[in-house]
Amino acid sequence: MSNRITRRGAAILASSVLALATTVAIPSVANAADPTCDTALGITSCNGVGSDGAPYTFSAPANFGGTLYLWSHGYRYPVDLPAAIPVVGGYKVTSTPEPAPSTDVAKALLGTGFGIAGSGYSKQGWSPELAVKSQMEVVAAFKKKFPSTTKVIAWGASEGGFITQLLVDQNPGTFASMAPLCTVSNDIGSSLDYAADILWGMQTFFDPTIVGRGYATGLAGNAQAMGDIGKIFVALGALQAGITAG
Repeated sequence: MSNRITRRGAAILASSVLALATTVAIPSVANAADPTCDTALGITSCNGVGSDGAPYTFSAPANFGGTLYLWSHGYRYPVDLPAAIPVVGGYKVTSTPEPAPSTDVAKALLGTGFGIAGSGYSKQGWSPELAVKSQMEVVAAFKKKFPSTTKVIAWGASEGGFITQLLVDQNPGTFASMAPLCTVSNDIGSSLDYAADILWGMQTFFDPTIVGRGYATGLAGNAQAMGDIGKIFVALGALQAGITAG
């Protein structure tokens, strides 16, 4: 079924832009400038920018017990999305760092004596090799600020789960343990085949006007792809509404 949809179309619709290079280089740890820190309510929080321009943040409580949780965030679109697209419309590219999957989780970890940290990465989209470099700089900056650090636990979700695996594999002895959540594969070909099957199903069973293949070149092709994304979300919304209504 996937042969009916071109890989170019699948790549655009599945993730807007997926880097086709899948080789992950082992990075060296560069030195980033010292972050700016302040302390309030017993929590010391620091914000800085890595040598590659990636913003990062980390925090530790007054009763820091020596264990740092390094969070790797998941995939973010590398392009702004038009407001007309349902659900994800209006998204703007951001490199805002995430030290935890949610504010509640961050508070819980800090409240029990753990440190938290995370980079926003220097590039969004599929860029695990850049994320590994950024995250290792964050670890170095955290340890410099809090030399009592004895353990680092790597964790992350989706693409962040894959980044977590790379961090541990490429930096033996740095991490005490890891927790890759909902991890994606670095096999881009399989991911594109999966996306192509989804496109075929949406086109066949929900909306035959979905183009899905043979896009025009340049801006016209991008407009076709964005239109398809909108149609897919409309179809999914209608399906969800139908299920809810019984």
